[in-house]
Amino acid sequence: MLQTYRAATVQEAIRLAKAELGPDALILEVRRISPLVPGQSREGTVEIRAVAAHHQGQSISRSDTPVAGSRAGEPTVRHLPLLAATDRKLQSLGIGPALAQRLARAYDATRSHPAEERRAALAAIIARHIAFCELPPGRRPAIIALIGPSGVGKTTTIAKLASQLRSRGVRVAMLGLDPNPVTSSLLTAWAAHLRIPSAVAGDRAELAQAVAAAGRADLLLIDTPGCNPYDQAQVKRLRDNLGSRDPIVCCLTLAVTGDTSELVDIGRRFLRLNPTALLLTKLDETRRAASSLGLAEQLRLPLAGLTTGPQVPDDLVPASPAALAELVAWTLDRELRLTTPPVGLVAS
Repeated sequence: MLQTYRAATVQEAIRLAKAELGPDALILEVRRISPLVPGQSREGTVEIRAVAAHHQGQSISRSDTPVAGSRAGEPTVRHLPLLAATDRKLQSLGIGPALAQRLARAYDATRSHPAEERRAALAAIIARHIAFCELPPGRRPAIIALIGPSGVGKTTTIAKLASQLRSRGVRVAMLGLDPNPVTSSLLTAWAAHLRIPSAVAGDRAELAQAVAAAGRADLLLIDTPGCNPYDQAQVKRLRDNLGSRDPIVCCLTLAVTGDTSELVDIGRRFLRLNPTALLLTKLDETRRAASSLGLAEQLRLPLAGLTTGPQVPDDLVPASPAALAELVAWTLDRELRLTTPPVGLVAS
């Protein structure tokens, strides 16, 4: 038998339904309704319709007749399955329950609004939960080392950053911390192509010499070798070569193409090197780009930049609430369209 419940929030209404119908009650519809008291705010005033689990096989009629307390022709907010699907999708991308819930509500409430309004609503929430920073830092000279596992695009990202900053009048030098001539040759090739001074060091002593030789540069970008995060000896070697007391800003670089929970684990293993910023790459190679938000939230590092393709220097953009809101909206638009069946009205 179809039952109706009203409450100030969706969560409260669901609790009422499950308290009476059981924990497996099926929520069929959620509607935003007019306040019972004239002039009262409509925010959070909802009505849901639910049925007990043992009645789910019965035919259920969904009337479009306005319920008591609502106006005829009033917009009907989507059924709960889509709101719940949005929340679940965001949490599956590594976003915490509290932030996922706020984003899901904002996304759901603005689905019928222009895209700019939806993204602005998402960006306002993101700005309150995620820290951002700029590269390079304000001080000069600055030394930035990109650290991270193999294959995340550190070398190409350094080339993008170096090219962008040089075009703004910053004197840049590129340094490679890699004794392997094969892997270090890519950095040398990019430096030659961009006409930027470069050097390659095999250990901490050689790195110190290269830094001293590039003393006139405003910014030194250090490309580090790919490091196996599960090999403690490799992580320690990299930390020792960079030097924990040297004025080097470590920027953790991760590609968003993997499983979010594993990426978080990998990122935490690099925290031994005291990174102060996060840079996320290969957003063009995933359909789960909103996981960038989950990574930034869980690793608790200020987000500095996002790479969106292989082109140097164009495919590197500063991280911002607006950029992450774009990723969240794009991911949800695509994922929910693919995975959620049409279960009811959006707005009449």
